Amino acid sequence: MTLLIDAVITKPNFDDIPNKLKKIPQWVVWNSRKREKKDGGYYLSKEPVSINNDFGFKWDNENNLCTFQEVQTAYNNGNFNGIGFVLFPKDKLVCIDIDDLENVNDLPPELHNLTLHSYVEKSPSGNGLHLWIEGEKPEWVGTKQNGIEFFGGQTKFITVTGDKFNNAAIMSNQKLIDMIAERYFEKPQNKRNVRPIGNGNTLNDSELLAKMFASKNGKIIRNLWDGNIEGHNNDDSSADMALANHLAYWTNGDFTRIHNLMWQSALARDKWTKHPTYLAMTIEKAVASTTNTTPIVPTQTKEIQKETVTLEHVELGNKKSWWIENANGTKSLKHKILAEEVLKDFFIVRYPTAHSDLYYYNKKKGIYEQDTSGRQINAIIRSKDDLSRSQVKEVHEYLADMSPVVNSIAQDYIAVENGLLNLSTFELEPFNPGVFLIKKIPTAYNPYAYNEFVQNTLNKVTENHEPSIRNIEEMFACVMYPEVLVPKMFYLYGRTAHNGKSSVLNMIHETFDNKGGNISAVSPQRLATNNFAGSSMYGKLANIVDDQPDQVIQDSGLLKTIITGGRIEIERKGKDSETVKMSTVCITASNFYPNFRESGNQLNRRLHIIPFEHNFSNDPDCISDKETMEILKSQSAREYVLKLAVTALKRMLSAENIAQDNLTKNEKSIEAAQSFAEYSDPLADYFFEFDKDYFENHAGSRVLQDYENWCKDNRVAYPLGTRRFKEAVCNQYDMEWKTKKIKINGQWKSVKGFKAK
Repeated sequence: MTLLIDAVITKPNFDDIPNKLKKIPQWVVWNSRKREKKDGGYYLSKEPVSINNDFGFKWDNENNLCTFQEVQTAYNNGNFNGIGFVLFPKDKLVCIDIDDLENVNDLPPELHNLTLHSYVEKSPSGNGLHLWIEGEKPEWVGTKQNGIEFFGGQTKFITVTGDKFNNAAIMSNQKLIDMIAERYFEKPQNKRNVRPIGNGNTLNDSELLAKMFASKNGKIIRNLWDGNIEGHNNDDSSADMALANHLAYWTNGDFTRIHNLMWQSALARDKWTKHPTYLAMTIEKAVASTTNTTPIVPTQTKEIQKETVTLEHVELGNKKSWWIENANGTKSLKHKILAEEVLKDFFIVRYPTAHSDLYYYNKKKGIYEQDTSGRQINAIIRSKDDLSRSQVKEVHEYLADMSPVVNSIAQDYIAVENGLLNLSTFELEPFNPGVFLIKKIPTAYNPYAYNEFVQNTLNKVTENHEPSIRNIEEMFACVMYPEVLVPKMFYLYGRTAHNGKSSVLNMIHETFDNKGGNISAVSPQRLATNNFAGSSMYGKLANIVDDQPDQVIQDSGLLKTIITGGRIEIERKGKDSETVKMSTVCITASNFYPNFRESGNQLNRRLHIIPFEHNFSNDPDCISDKETMEILKSQSAREYVLKLAVTALKRMLSAENIAQDNLTKNEKSIEAAQSFAEYSDPLADYFFEFDKDYFENHAGSRVLQDYENWCKDNRVAYPLGTRRFKEAVCNQYDMEWKTKKIKINGQWKSVKGFKAK
């Protein structure tokens, strides 16, 4: 992008420059000089210079280039306009420069789709974009065409700003490179001699095959038709391509007829069903290589017509450029071209991997939605043209192959009812398909919202305890933005009946999920026993369990992984299992402490207990549950809860007055956690009865037997195993399990047991 004389040059943001570039020592600084334009006027050049500001240095010599740290230091200490990277032919990197954009923040759909899948930054002028992709530039691609500059496989200086346009890293994506090349650069066509071929459209299949088998290459064609692929080194794909080429020649490139004939041949196999686009792409390659054809009159005339017919795209009305007119006037659908047109007009991606479901941008909602059934995308395809079911299916399969892959949700925005909340500025912005979000808060953000009932309820349930109020607000923030990741389960513990826990949970449901789909309700017990339970929680803002019963939770391993934002394997009926990263916030409410079979600090520190101490039964201002629900459903109540969540999130992200794990320090929570630790410790009562002297003066076998009897007498449902019991005793009294001498019946004997260190 040319710099104008009065241009404001973007300063480098060193922190956001991709590590993949930082690691390569091919950096320079650059400065500008006033230059005269050929058509008059002046502009500012962008010229690489040495760190001594030498304009004449040989920047195309690798030995003269710097490390990233060296140019960062030079820029900070010197008088330079910017930094840049020198690309060499050896580098498996491509930079695509998109210039002269009217508004980089309002890209046309076809350009926007290119920016979703690899690192993109703004140019120094702010009016262009640089898209970096790992891969190789196709040999046939030139440097500039259609407003796109394509750099790769050459020695080229490129400015770098770190003014990132998206949150992606530099990704390896040769498919994206090839797609951009084919879309914006004209590929040279191989010139072929015009030759007479058979016009299959005037013959039935039997007549066409008879003519093909009787031709000069008839024996080769017959072998392929019968499934004999020895002439192609027993390579199925090579044989498929060869037969498709022959059929393209004899049918004047009639895609539909080639497709039908291929399925009639002995080459047809399961691969064509399992990978439907394979056959279609093979046929399209064959048709593309047979561009000039001459029709032949029907068999009975035995005359060859010499008139040349060129296969070309035909515009029909305003939406039929994806049809090909065959020599006999019939038309064939070019599925790939229609798929490309759909991707120009609609935003369709795969998330989070190339094997995952398709998502499409819903303009009415302002977010991307999963199309598990395929019906929505089929409707999009039909909006372009009136197609048969099989044609729609073929185009859909092309879209599945061609759609870009998005690996992560946008981290710097939240979708709310009235727009996108920018987490850098905490200002509302219009919905934008460039921001990949799949969840939306069904409540409008109003920074001036207030609801007296909500505030009074929070004051009462916490007994006006400020840290507890803040913890509840922070819980709201975690539901709104799970990526803040507080690695704890929020446990709302009621010490009295009718204590307001359900009212607080209803605030969450009405504000963040009044339209459904954002919150799950999987109990810890079900999570421990059901393989599909994790799937129910995946992708939800929160998992809320109200009135958790006093039942034993047999296995807490998966629960701990989910709480800490780890990866779990989920299973969905009819689909392969998938490993995913969890960010669902876990909230449980109960009048009992959680009853885990497991105990210990590893579990205790995963709970953040918020005590609910108010008794609404004795509150003269208490209203009915029905009245409470009506108020919490109101717009003012929902907007106020959302405002509290946003305010808390600001506080959490700024880390001011925040204790560990992004939560305000709460002495009541600490006290409750200590009580839970004592309550859940299966050995607390045991160690109260058995002191250190007991373990030192008894044989280990006697101690183990006594522990077993103690558990029976005290109705301990799940005694510790021998190994864990030994570890617990050693940790409690600083002992070790060793051979020792003790008196037994008046005699000293060597036995195994607990011994002081």
